[in-house]
Amino acid sequence: MNAAKAYEEFGNEKGSFPGLAAVKTLIKFIVEDKCMASVAPIKCVFNIFSNFTATTLSEFFKNLNAIEEELKNYEPLMQVDSYMAIFKLFVTLHLSEYDVCTFHILSFLFHSSCFSFQRQMEKAKEVLKMRGNLFLDQAINCKAKTAKIGQPFISDGSEILVNSWSSIVFETLLEAKNKNKRFTVYVTESHDSRGKKMWNQLRHQNIDCTSISDSAIGYYMEKVDVVLSGAEGVVENGGIINTIGTYPLALCAKAMNKPFYVLVESFKFTRFYPLNQRDIPDRFKFKKGTAQRPVIDYTPPALITLLLTNLGALTTAAVSDVLMQLYL
Repeated sequence: MNAAKAYEEFGNEKGSFPGLAAVKTLIKFIVEDKCMASVAPIKCVFNIFSNFTATTLSEFFKNLNAIEEELKNYEPLMQVDSYMAIFKLFVTLHLSEYDVCTFHILSFLFHSSCFSFQRQMEKAKEVLKMRGNLFLDQAINCKAKTAKIGQPFISDGSEILVNSWSSIVFETLLEAKNKNKRFTVYVTESHDSRGKKMWNQLRHQNIDCTSISDSAIGYYMEKVDVVLSGAEGVVENGGIINTIGTYPLALCAKAMNKPFYVLVESFKFTRFYPLNQRDIPDRFKFKKGTAQRPVIDYTPPALITLLLTNLGALTTAAVSDVLMQLYL
């Protein structure tokens, strides 16, 4: 079921903000739509917020924050925090000329018609929708650009070690296959056996692959040429937050002088600066009821060879500059 159908069936009256159950259902449908992959949450936000009938910007952002909290029940928290921060910044970039709060006060003081305020608010909402649609288009293109940037780093005849399931790593491997490159992939089973999904998807594309135990990475590291990983978030110092097991994989690659490349979209860059595993907030590290079983870990920048992004191949030192451009 697509977003429009889900909204029509589960939303309240046309144009109103859906109730809690409707939001959960809509998000569930969109996130499970395989065609949307990693941009599904962004598409979800845009589809819901396009139907807002908020009469003030404060009401608009209150609804947007409610969606963000619901998304965190379906998506990694670090990833949600990063792209929602950039999404809010991006869609509001051109709102200064539509300062409807000031406009409303002036209209009241000078007894102007409320119609003028409503018209100004409608213009502001159109700007928000236009910016939201532009952000969505750019996010969708991020994956294809990242795959094209990453593909040259896969040599013909190489052996590759990948960590768990990552849609962007999969797209990059597929891009390399479409360039008629031959290679072998070793996939770690990883947390909750997510590596099995990667293994199945690669086999479906007739890519030579083998599923291996996480404890066997030292054995296979000797024979591979390169290690590829995705990321849930890229932090300010150039390190990454990713599924548990990424850190020991990077440590092993560093010890054996194997390049460790991280494939990641730029909307996952986040203003967060951990120095070790303890600095990661518990709300990121643990799922509910699993306080002793972390689902993510932090990989410091010293272990990362390059970040392969839609902006190009970046060193870890370049991340702070990119974040400054995003947020200033």
